[in-house]
Amino acid sequence: MSMEGYILLHRRVLAHYAFENERMSKREAWIWLLLQASYSPHKTLYKGKIITVDRGQIPTSFRKLSEEWKWSHNTVGAYLARLEQEGMLTQKTDHGFLVITICNYERYQNTKKLTDTHPDQTLTTDCPVTDTNIIKGNKNKEKKEGIQIPDWIPSEEWNQYVEMRIHEKKALNGNTTAIAIRKLTKLRMEGNDPRLVLEQSVFNSWIGLFPLKENKSNHGYSANQPAKQHVRTL
Repeated sequence: MSMEGYILLHRRVLAHYAFENERMSKREAWIWLLLQASYSPHKTLYKGKIITVDRGQIPTSFRKLSEEWKWSHNTVGAYLARLEQEGMLTQKTDHGFLVITICNYERYQNTKKLTDTHPDQTLTTDCPVTDTNIIKGNKNKEKKEGIQIPDWIPSEEWNQYVEMRIHEKKALNGNTTAIAIRKLTKLRMEGNDPRLVLEQSVFNSWIGLFPLKENKSNHGYSANQPAKQHVRTL
């Protein structure tokens, strides 16, 4: 069977009764994202706020993806981080919801150019420089130009974390900011929601950043409190 070419796939396949209550595979989850992505820019009401959704974007949440895919929160987080690392999407958490942007959506969803685009190109990236590039950048450049906070780190929760550290007389500097970003990146790659990680540290006045422990009783997260000697690290 040839693996070249394209087919048309209707979005209603996601709601077909034949596939109800099935746990999705990784490939099916990727197709779900493609089918959910906005075809054209528009404004919509999401969680009580009017937001602008660009072509190729999906406003969602880790909880919704967990429910739709029948995956744990950790599995969802690790999967999205892997796709971002591969240059297939970007994700940004802001004001309590997640915005996923499909890389190259404009190129390979243009039906007028389907015959001019090789299918493999759907997995390459035209996305902006990611946090990985920032974190692995030249340290001297960081000291000279300051640390750039990646877009996927929620600004509100990050600012609360910064303020909490100031209050605890452990204010962030250039070096500890870079360490905190690297720690958040690692936790995110392991499937932890950066917003919840930051909220956990702020709530408990923890200087460090630690993994979340999934609480199956309420389908959310509860703090996995670190040992006392590790609390005031970073």
